[in-house]
Amino acid sequence: IQNNIDDEIHLALPHRRYVYEGEVLLVHGRNTKERYCYLFNDLFVCCKSNRKKLDFKEPLETIIVEDLADRDDIRYLFRLTPSANEYIISSPDKHNWLALLQTCKKELRESKSEKEREEVGLHNEVEESSRESLINKIVGWSKMEESDIVLLEVKELATVLEKYKSPV
Repeated sequence: IQNNIDDEIHLALPHRRYVYEGEVLLVHGRNTKERYCYLFNDLFVCCKSNRKKLDFKEPLETIIVEDLADRDDIRYLFRLTPSANEYIISSPDKHNWLALLQTCKKELRESKSEKEREEVGLHNEVEESSRESLINKIVGWSKMEESDIVLLEVKELATVLEKYKSPV
């Protein structure tokens, strides 16, 4: 996969494993763009439809995954919301994408110790997050059906935020 993409991207890492790939439509309002996406255990990669040019890549730790209702003009929608961006995707294989994304996110959470999560994931996320990205995260949580996952993510974020609390 890495050899097929012209852009500078490092996919071959010791901890990374390939999970899934497929053709999708990237939705912008009423417009769509053909894309080809790859899912790894820790990374979502979206390329132009020719599979040569990188469109975007996002670490799964920062992505909120949401199932969306079909619209009159387009079906099989889901949304990926990393820190400050939003990607609406359409794929007839939507349910497989959603299940695999959630499974990979769950495995990532389980595989990292509390210390690693704080140092690598949430600490950097809070440090670099804008107000908008926190709002997007909260809105994303409100739309998730897996309450145990939402609670876990809220508790992890609260643990990190506690360190920034002003002393009383």
